[in-house]
Amino acid sequence: MHIKTILLMLLSTTLITLNSQAKPEREDRDDNRVPPTPDEIIERLDSDGSGSITGDEAKGFMAKYFERIDANSDGEISEEELLHAHENRGQKSKQGREDIKAADTDQNGSISIDEATEAGLKKMVENFDKIDTDSDGQISEEEMHQLRKQMGKRERDTQ
Repeated sequence: MHIKTILLMLLSTTLITLNSQAKPEREDRDDNRVPPTPDEIIERLDSDGSGSITGDEAKGFMAKYFERIDANSDGEISEEELLHAHENRGQKSKQGREDIKAADTDQNGSISIDEATEAGLKKMVENFDKIDTDSDGQISEEEMHQLRKQMGKRERDTQ
């Protein structure tokens, strides 16, 4: 009987300790949560009261993409620039894929260096030999997929 009491106390103590160290559930992680408006973001981050966010005030995602969001390159992100960045997120990669698809003028599913040049895909032309991993003179959909995968991995590694 004495051993059962000791074991019960030991188990209770362990459970209480584990429970107190457990991470509390975050109440702000609600599926129905509305993202903050640009005005709310500025209000939260604008520590000097200038009405915009400087590089020193930017945090997290905004700090990482500060130069991209700061469209006029004045060193501050305004409410208009935040609105524009929010409205256009994902558009650059979507447009890039459409440009690549349009470059395939012979519709063979691959892009030659001539097609890339004619389509004005300067970066693709500059890096053609690196992207064309099988050196067949064509960039296939699989090679483009591998490139996107690599670029995504590089971006995640820098976060």
